[in-house]
Amino acid sequence: VLNTRAETCHGMSQQNKYDLVIARAIGKLDLLIKYSLPLLKKDGYLLAYKAKDIEDEINNAQKLIEKNKLKLKTFSKELNGVERKLITIHV
Repeated sequence: VLNTRAETCHGMSQQNKYDLVIARAIGKLDLLIKYSLPLLKKDGYLLAYKAKDIEDEINNAQKLIEKNKLKLKTFSKELNGVERKLITIHV
């Protein structure tokens, strides 16, 4: 387990090492994908927890998702009166 910010791992010997990257309170999805992809093994997963409408973020990341042949799924659940989203991306 490595508990750190994904952008601090670049240049380290962390490439293609992890089965799972989990993120919450994150910026834009496309940037998170760019930071996470080098860390993930083949068949790894990125889980991104979001608390807002993320359709625009998914649309902005679509080219990156297609280029890297990623599989994206979105799950929704209302918690404490706020719709929460869990984005899963399979490498």
